[in-house]
Amino acid sequence: CRNDTATFIETIKALGPGNLDLTDHLLVEDADCVNIIEGIETARNLFRDDEGCENVLILAGEKVEKQSWRFKKFSLFSDFSLAMVVSRDLAQCDYLIKDIMVMPDPQPGEDTGAILGRTLEKDCFNELLGNNELNVSDIGGFCYINLYEPIYQMKGKDLGFGNKHMLTELIQRQGHCYGADHFVGMLSYFDREDSTLPALVCASGRQSTGMALLEDLRT
Repeated sequence: CRNDTATFIETIKALGPGNLDLTDHLLVEDADCVNIIEGIETARNLFRDDEGCENVLILAGEKVEKQSWRFKKFSLFSDFSLAMVVSRDLAQCDYLIKDIMVMPDPQPGEDTGAILGRTLEKDCFNELLGNNELNVSDIGGFCYINLYEPIYQMKGKDLGFGNKHMLTELIQRQGHCYGADHFVGMLSYFDREDSTLPALVCASGRQSTGMALLEDLRT
C-alpha cells in the first residue's frame, strides 16, 4: 500500500461517497496482466494485518503511446482506466471475493509467448479448487484476459471450461486492457440472467498467474 501524496488521498475522499472511509489506498502502476489480482491479494493481507484498515482503493490505467504498438502477436491493446474498492464490510459490497491466489512461474519465459504452452494456470486452478472443495462444474463463468479468441478458448478448455462459460465476445468489443479484462468479463457474466454460479477471473503474466473466485451479492 503506497500513499504517494496526502493530496491524492484527500481528493479521493472528497470525491467518494461520504460513508466510505478510505483508510488505505493501493496504486497499481505496472503494466502486467496479473497486477489487479495482485492488488486484491495485497488488500486482503492489509485487512488481515491491520484491524484499522477497512477499505482499499485499487487504481490502474494504461495508454498506448504509439498507435502502431497496439497490434501485437497475441492481442490488440486498448487504453483503459480502472478503479475498484475492496472493503472489509460486506454490506457495502456488490461482490464477494471468495478466494484469491497468485502463483509465480518457477521458470518464466523470455516473453509472454511462453504462457501458451505452460501448465501454471492449470496448477493454480486445481489448487484453488481444492482449497475451496469445488469442482469445475461449480463455476459458471471463465473470465480471462482478452487475448485473441483461440488463445482464450485454449486456456479455458485447459481448465475444463466449455465455450458457453467464456466471455470471448468482449475481445472484439474492447480489445486487451491488461489486468482489467477479466474484471470487465466478470461484470458482464454477472449481468446475465442465468449467472447463478460463481465466476473465475484469471490472468496470465510472464512471471506469474493469478486467479480469484467471486460471487454476486446483489441477488
